[in-house]
Amino acid sequence: MEPAFGQDRGGTVSNAIGASPAPLTEELKLALQTVLDAHFRERRPIVRLERQASAYRSSFALEQLLVTLGDGSALTVIFKDLGWRSLAKQAHRAKPDFLYDPLREIRAYEALLAPNGLGALCYGSLVAASGLRFWLFLEKVDGVELYQVGELETWKAVAVWLAEVHRYFFGRERELVANAPLLNHDRRFYGLWAARALEFADAHKGKDSPRLRGALQNYETVIDRLLALPRTFLHGEFFASNVLVKVAADHVDVYPVDWELAAIGPGLTDLAALVAGDWSEDERGEIAQAYFEALGRDRGAATSRDDLREALLCCRLQTAVQRLGWSREWVPPEQHAHDWLTEAVQLAGDLKL
Repeated sequence: MEPAFGQDRGGTVSNAIGASPAPLTEELKLALQTVLDAHFRERRPIVRLERQASAYRSSFALEQLLVTLGDGSALTVIFKDLGWRSLAKQAHRAKPDFLYDPLREIRAYEALLAPNGLGALCYGSLVAASGLRFWLFLEKVDGVELYQVGELETWKAVAVWLAEVHRYFFGRERELVANAPLLNHDRRFYGLWAARALEFADAHKGKDSPRLRGALQNYETVIDRLLALPRTFLHGEFFASNVLVKVAADHVDVYPVDWELAAIGPGLTDLAALVAGDWSEDERGEIAQAYFEALGRDRGAATSRDDLREALLCCRLQTAVQRLGWSREWVPPEQHAHDWLTEAVQLAGDLKL
């Protein structure tokens, strides 16, 4: 998620980042009424609907809906339009087409997260038979993005939450596949990202290509290691900018957002995203250790600390490769910029590839 700007309190909200107009308010109100009736299992009429541009955004159009019901109660709802036409123009150019499935995030919320009390409350969705409308309605979480939090203990609490989710879904791959069109982190998936990263590096015709080729010359051994790790339900992009937290005196509530790349694969993939960034090795180790301890040795990726560290290095390298293979054109916002090539080279050296 990234900060967005602009607000329109009128009958429609302009989609400043999207490629198509936002729906009319009356159309949206009817859709939301249908969703809320099903959620509450009774008729609670909407008497007022105010639309605002969301304070945050993903690749897709987001709005904040201020809803007043007939009984006087109020809801603040996040409306996410996952239709291809609502994808931001820059994301159209940058987001790999093969990753797109609008039902993935919808089904992740409705079939996997909501039934288990995980993440933001999902009011429901509306999917049109035409295949052009994929609308998701979620509660507005008054949290802060994790990357804005400096306290290491909060990050460790998020790592514990993540481990508990991974532990819960271990051994349930058949159920996961049956309930949502999740990405599969298999050999083809890993190989595709490596090929894309090398292709894009070659296209630059600079020093990037030989550096990356040197780092990935034995990448098949990394893939073999990844495929040997226990598989579970993944967020897929568990970076700090995609995690909201509410910090209280005695606990931390965790709300990951943007489940567009939800997947099945090694749980350490999500941990690798969480610990990405400019941590010292000691700090990164503390976050990882909190995860390992919460996961439990019987469910972990290995039995020794050295094995766990090596497995995480492999997942961190795959994360770097995936970012390098994301797009020829995509440039992250300044606050999320990172030198993934240097990280990939360093990790390959740590793994002695």
